[in-house]
Amino acid sequence: MSKAGAPVRTTTYIALSLLLTFTVPISANAQWAIPEIGPPAYPDTLCKQAKPHFDRLYKAPVDECFNGIGQPYPELVNGACSAGEPKRNGTRIWGMAESPQFLYWGTGSNFLCTAQASPTAVLTPLLAPTQGWVCEFADGILAQENPNLKNLGDWRAPSAYRMDTCTLEVTEVTPTYDPLLQDILGLRSGGYAGDVIFLAGPGGIQEGIAGVGGGNSIIMLAWQASTGRYLGSKKFAEYSNIREFLNHEGVLYTGVRLQEDLGGSGRVLRWMGDLDDPFNFEVIGTMESTPADMTIHDGRIFSSTWPNGDIETGEVQAYAGIVMSPQIPLGGFMPGDVEEWEEVWNITEYEPDPVNARAYAGGDITSWRGNLYWGTINFPFAGFRSHVLAYGETWGTPIGELDTITATHRATTVFRGNNFEGEGQPNIEVLYGYETVQAWDPDLNKFVETQTLAGPPKLGGAGLGWLFNVYTWRLGVTGDSLYLATLDVSSLIPSVIDLAGELPAELLILLEDALSNPTISGAKLYRFFSPDLQAIPATLNGVGNSGNFGFRTMINHPTFMWLGTVNPFHLNPEGGWELYRYAPTTPTTPVQ
Repeated sequence: MSKAGAPVRTTTYIALSLLLTFTVPISANAQWAIPEIGPPAYPDTLCKQAKPHFDRLYKAPVDECFNGIGQPYPELVNGACSAGEPKRNGTRIWGMAESPQFLYWGTGSNFLCTAQASPTAVLTPLLAPTQGWVCEFADGILAQENPNLKNLGDWRAPSAYRMDTCTLEVTEVTPTYDPLLQDILGLRSGGYAGDVIFLAGPGGIQEGIAGVGGGNSIIMLAWQASTGRYLGSKKFAEYSNIREFLNHEGVLYTGVRLQEDLGGSGRVLRWMGDLDDPFNFEVIGTMESTPADMTIHDGRIFSSTWPNGDIETGEVQAYAGIVMSPQIPLGGFMPGDVEEWEEVWNITEYEPDPVNARAYAGGDITSWRGNLYWGTINFPFAGFRSHVLAYGETWGTPIGELDTITATHRATTVFRGNNFEGEGQPNIEVLYGYETVQAWDPDLNKFVETQTLAGPPKLGGAGLGWLFNVYTWRLGVTGDSLYLATLDVSSLIPSVIDLAGELPAELLILLEDALSNPTISGAKLYRFFSPDLQAIPATLNGVGNSGNFGFRTMINHPTFMWLGTVNPFHLNPEGGWELYRYAPTTPTTPVQ
């Protein structure tokens, strides 16, 4: 048993946790004049009507041919490989935004690889043949040719798409000529206001660092929504970790994090620009934590947050929680009215283990029938890592290590609250969560079953009853119902077996449910008909493609929604992101 602060031994489990979690000059702000994609000239009667249930509209295209780790990529001719295996580098629809007539989305590539690509790590290439994916890291041909990428040899520049929401015709609008596209990890968030579409994400690729954390900057790209004309890009070096835009009554807001050397706290920005000045954003609010997802509730902006602090040292500046703005004034918040937004709840009011509490992040948030709803993001093995960094290796055998992994695991928890204004405490309920958890007692030097701090869950267990549901990734309202979309990491179990070889029998027992029920592995979408009734699944396995292990993007309408998936299995014919239009019907059985 090692002491707290001792070096952490690299284990199969820590390595697996990471799975779940061209050099060009950079311009500051570029403008180009390219041919406009004009509005269509046809009557509304030609619009394609929404089909019942799930309608897959588009899928990531094959864009490369893999021919072995570290080998050059053979030529792709008319979508077919001259040699090697077809590869879809686009593995997630990461950001999405909609104007009155067009849906735009941006992608991210090979995130199972880029999420591990710390510039200082020594990484061995990974190949998981059962599910079909590979990480080449520094051995990849792109990193060989561009050593500044370091371990980001699997990174590829993101793509952007524009779909006519009437005809469902899709056009790629990626500005391949923009040098900033070569410095962005992916297009992580999307927003719309004033005929401008924004897609934004973390920068730092050219320094080899954007694969971990929020990057060293934010890069925004902009288009004129109605025509598709590209307006340019800008790098915001003072910010990181942009996740979502929010349009309220025509005013566009977004949340970001200041860089560490500027204090590392959160900022809320308002767009003050127009078509001629698209990148004019001003600070209108501050917070100690990092804003994540935002919604309007009771005339205020509420934001879920991510923690701020140093996980290596255990220093916590702010835990994951919920912050609330002042009442939104007529015309929206202005730069002259900057004040700190109030934290109205944080995760330590639920999680009794203070070390594990550091590992939570805020998931999506929305307002429904007079209440605020939100969920958590629980990065796989993050609680385990937090425990080891705080206490060292508190086990003496492999079984003890497995017990620690199990004790520190947390599935997503879903909350509901109201009465955030005025005197007294808000009313917070746990809808799906834990009644007790295993919390470490440093005096007894063991885990102790401990009650959570917000009372028993009203509707069911954490993860909505499925321990591999670790993210509440999206929440939204369509019709009278609330919808919740998850990330389900059970889809990666075959890859775990590929990479780890023979696993301990105890770990196989832990995974038994997922291994014996392949039809319920994959992205899950749940529907709440009533605030007091359990959610009913609309799909339990990624709409029949269990490789779709999460719904990352969702835009809700009264009778349907747009959904973008995450699917990391880029060598599998079913791999790569997918775009769906989902039109709910009267529930019968889930769509498998």
